[in-house]
Amino acid sequence: MKMRGLKNINKARRTVLDSMEILRLLEYDVLDNPKGKKQKRWSGNISLYGGTGYIRNGIIYFNFNQDFYEQLKYATPMDVSKQALQINTQHNPNTFFFLRHISFNYRINENKRRQNTISIETLINKSPELPSYNDVLNSDRAYNRRIVRPTFRDLDAINAISYTVQTAEGKTVEKPHELQYEDFITCKIIIDYSMWPAHPERLERRQQHIERAKEIRRLNPPKRAKKK
Repeated sequence: MKMRGLKNINKARRTVLDSMEILRLLEYDVLDNPKGKKQKRWSGNISLYGGTGYIRNGIIYFNFNQDFYEQLKYATPMDVSKQALQINTQHNPNTFFFLRHISFNYRINENKRRQNTISIETLINKSPELPSYNDVLNSDRAYNRRIVRPTFRDLDAINAISYTVQTAEGKTVEKPHELQYEDFITCKIIIDYSMWPAHPERLERRQQHIERAKEIRRLNPPKRAKKK
């Protein structure tokens, strides 16, 4: 409750029960890679839920499916700001999805040249709460009110970052919320990650993987097709 900023115990309990119900329903596909086949094929699914989920005396009890848990133990975690736990989804329905992708971008691009840049088009496609261009086109065509302004409203709700908006040519946009959709969709946001934690060990492992891949390619160059 402290991390979520919740004060009402009944509301907190209801939130937990609702969240466990969502986890109970989640499952993901299993893909098989048969020998001699170029493409993987669907072969079933795995549920996250292991069969137990309840609250007793303020303690949450929830267990995962053992097959999922075995994979979870070796998964690489992604840093997500604690602010994600306190977002008001009623006032800022897109903020969580924006923050998650901003965190993901940092995770895969840390210390790379493209680390600080995310295209507007990529960002808005990460939120299922924003209407699509075609949705607005086929209704009231209020692109600024329904897409542009909500995007910057919910970006501004993220305290964990600061950002600027640039055109495709690299010029800073002073009033991005006033952009016409045609200009808006070609822009990019430049994010200041300077206050985010650095991960030297992770970067070193990444470089080791890159060097190992280069060595494998050097020792096993691709065979050139013979000319007929």
